[in-house]
Amino acid sequence: MKLLLTRESVAMGDDVNAPHEQQKEFPDDLTISEVIATVVADGYLPRIAGCCAT
Repeated sequence: MKLLLTRESVAMGDDVNAPHEQQKEFPDDLTISEVIATVVADGYLPRIAGCCAT
């Protein structure tokens, strides 16, 4: 399956990489939980030093 990911910028420094759009391909047999875990683990979502924002 192919998914189009998009997110808003979270800070001015994050705007440098905008737009935050990515197309990702996943095996068709993955569950939605596995897809979300993969997106979280691969660094696509923003992070805050010393804490978990996502």
